[in-house]
Amino acid sequence: MTQHRELMARALLSGAGPLPGILAFFLALLLCQAGPVSGADRSEVVGATAPASVGVGTLASKPAEHGGQPAGRFLGSGFAIAPGSRVVTSAHVVDQIDSARERLVIFTGSGEQVQARPAVVERRDVEHDLAVLVVGGAALPTLPLAGRSHRAAGTPVVFSGYPAGITTGAYPVTHFGYISAVAPAAEPVRGGEKLSAAQIRALRDGFLIYQMDATVLPGHSGSAVVDAGTGEVIGVVIGALTRRAAFSKKMELVGMSFAIPVTYLHDLLSDPAT
Repeated sequence: MTQHRELMARALLSGAGPLPGILAFFLALLLCQAGPVSGADRSEVVGATAPASVGVGTLASKPAEHGGQPAGRFLGSGFAIAPGSRVVTSAHVVDQIDSARERLVIFTGSGEQVQARPAVVERRDVEHDLAVLVVGGAALPTLPLAGRSHRAAGTPVVFSGYPAGITTGAYPVTHFGYISAVAPAAEPVRGGEKLSAAQIRALRDGFLIYQMDATVLPGHSGSAVVDAGTGEVIGVVIGALTRRAAFSKKMELVGMSFAIPVTYLHDLLSDPAT
């Protein structure tokens, strides 16, 4: 329906000469209605985004006592890219691993049927907070990457991840929002931790990231930021801005979140030195 309205508007614009008043009114109405993502469009975007989302975490290297299963730990989210054996996440997610006691895994599945699949870090870009993992087994559903061009402010976006972890099962949570700015960010807090000194220097030196008006919760780090209009990945969630709540020691979200533009992921994937 959205495409139909846009085609009608273009057809009207292609005519020569000034538009009559009533025709101009209906043209403006068509163009205004073409912008928002419809309910049907949202379902399609979520239907493509959520299956490609995975949890990222660890399993203890040694089984639990008395023959139990190895203890697992959830660290963040990620998403699969072509050919289905690669997973993108945030570097700070995999940097939390104690390699002497645990091994990296991704969590896949649906509902209560959660599977842990071994993964290894193939390449990492600490400055831009990106990591690419390689996993074995059957190919995962994938998301296409957008080109290198930055999206403009106002672009509607969607992302799916596991802000509640996987304690009760694999239930990806999807949020919608939009890009509010493309600029060096304030000092975000990711999963309760501040950006590293190297990343703050990068921001001051002109490292641009997306600022979004969208709900990002702990556990969303590493999620794909998808253009709601094209279904392409345009960035990777790194975290949200927090502040201390009034009359409390607790931190609260302020509705401002951040993502790394996909251009830096393209750089990482094409860099032979990593």
